[in-house]
Amino acid sequence: MTSFKHPAPVPCGEIPEGERESEAERIVGGVVTERGEHPWVAGLVWEGEGAVWCGAVLVSRSTLLTAAHCAQSRERGRGRPIRRKITKIRIHENYDPLSLSHDLAVLGVEEVVGSEVVVPICFPSPNESYADRPGVVAGWGRTEEGGAMSSALREVQVPILSNQECSHLYPEGVITQAVVCAGAEGRDACQADSGGPLVVGVGTRRVLVGVVSWGRGCGRPDSPGVYVRVSSCGESSAPPQRILGGSEVRLHEFPWQVAIVGYYKVRPFCAGVLLSDTWVLTAAHCTHEMHHDDQVLVGEHKWSSARDTNLTVRRNIAQVLVHHAFNQHSRMDADVALLRLASPVPLGRAAMPICLPEGGQEFTGQMATVTGWGSVSSCE
Repeated sequence: MTSFKHPAPVPCGEIPEGERESEAERIVGGVVTERGEHPWVAGLVWEGEGAVWCGAVLVSRSTLLTAAHCAQSRERGRGRPIRRKITKIRIHENYDPLSLSHDLAVLGVEEVVGSEVVVPICFPSPNESYADRPGVVAGWGRTEEGGAMSSALREVQVPILSNQECSHLYPEGVITQAVVCAGAEGRDACQADSGGPLVVGVGTRRVLVGVVSWGRGCGRPDSPGVYVRVSSCGESSAPPQRILGGSEVRLHEFPWQVAIVGYYKVRPFCAGVLLSDTWVLTAAHCTHEMHHDDQVLVGEHKWSSARDTNLTVRRNIAQVLVHHAFNQHSRMDADVALLRLASPVPLGRAAMPICLPEGGQEFTGQMATVTGWGSVSSCE
């Protein structure tokens, strides 16, 4: 449901000019960062307050990754920080609050304008472990175990261990392929750094290797920090949502296609198909995080432009019917739902219901067409 697309022309993981040759010397054992040095780092705060209680990392203009345990219990840089409300929370379906397995969550925020203040991070290369590479972790957490919180963003360079090496330092079965270990005595993340990024420099950019999850104290000997490993393109945290190998459609070429958006928003977080002037078919997992005031756009084409069509209509959702067999914690069986619109949409060139197949029809071996507003490559 959540796309990790980096909208053009904002580059991902770009290290600011003048700082590409410097790395952190040692936010236990760390140093205060330069303003704007980590423009993908975000801090989670309570509304109206300024104290950061968890970290996060920007992966698109409107999506953040953080630790699931932060999401269960909201950005800073060169120039003035930008504050955005969290609009969606999606916790990894396999998250276990006791073992902190799959300790990852996706946060949707009101869109952040791309600038040197906020730049999305890049995702790592597939199957790259980054073991024996120096990583950098940043946050506003405690500067020593049991110590004070930092009021300024700090960073520390930490060595990344192989999973085999790390498994000898923790009880059997704790270190799995879903995590990555990093840190050394006196150099580590600490309390309130949870959810923040562990990044590695690749050329002039930095890529996201892990998200701060847990550790045994802070900066202790033989006790590296444990991070949730971020698979390439976020595949460990959300199902893929993208149109690969496709092309832009003609205006109103698919008049049954609808966009599901936040209240008076334009960027779709899910899509659906028009069955009649008042009913829409969509995926059940799209409804799991819906707000009561989410809406449907019918006749939409290019959501980033208001000039391409004047036939788009917006409707409130009056009723949501989820398939009784759907279970978001299973294999997404019966992942289907119906949305009843609050009022009918005018049918015509820009809005036309799709035909449903007859019962028992078989389409195996036939070519099909899928449409949507999702990411356009496997690494967006």
